[in-house]
Amino acid sequence: MKVTLDVAGGLAPPLMSRQYVVDSARLEQSQQQALAERIDAALAETRGAPSRAVRDARSYEIRVATDSGDKTLVVYDGSMPPAARRLIETIKSFAQHEDRM
Repeated sequence: MKVTLDVAGGLAPPLMSRQYVVDSARLEQSQQQALAERIDAALAETRGAPSRAVRDARSYEIRVATDSGDKTLVVYDGSMPPAARRLIETIKSFAQHEDRM
């Protein structure tokens, strides 16, 4: 499974936009399981529309590519469900770990 997180927007979009990529084949078994569980939880959670009250909000697009197909999840600052936030933190953590390898 390959997971890609694109972060866009914010106060200075060119500086704050980032992409994180995690290839689960490069993770330990426990990390693979944690990532899969967080993906399932985030996809099952109800998502809200972007909040107009949050100026310069960022958007987070998460693409999950598996042998059985692709899924995409888009969430926004100001209306982000808890499971999506945990998934984003996990992706960033694993992608940063992967970069050091």
